Amino acid sequence: MAEDKNFLLRHTAEEIDHLLDLVAAYTGNPDGLGIRKTYTSIEEMESDTEPTGEDGKPLEFGQMVSIYDPDNEDSEDNGKVYVFLAPGWKLVYRIDASYATRTELEKLQERDVFLTEQEYEALKEKDDDKMYYIYEEE
Repeated sequence: MAEDKNFLLRHTAEEIDHLLDLVAAYTGNPDGLGIRKTYTSIEEMESDTEPTGEDGKPLEFGQMVSIYDPDNEDSEDNGKVYVFLAPGWKLVYRIDASYATRTELEKLQERDVFLTEQEYEALKEKDDDKMYYIYEEE
């Protein structure tokens, strides 16, 4: 598929499991990486005495949250990332959100297409704006 213009990533379930095992071993928690929840303000975050992630699981020590208020895109707190100290919070960095709007980020998410190799091969036309990920069925 060297002539294929679309970028492909191929990972077996075993490779993905191995990567998750490495993350779990490093962090002590496979859910530890990434932003677990987004609050609209620092006040909302600080008043959340039993924080949970977007997945409904309780936040654990060291997990991260962000601040973003879609109704106030000029807020000076937008893009701040905090780590949960169980209890309490610590500002760890700031994402410069001025480069991408929520709409632009949603378009990026829509770009990704996950297919089996058979589904990919069956595509009549590949969309140059899509990123195709091939996974092996178990």
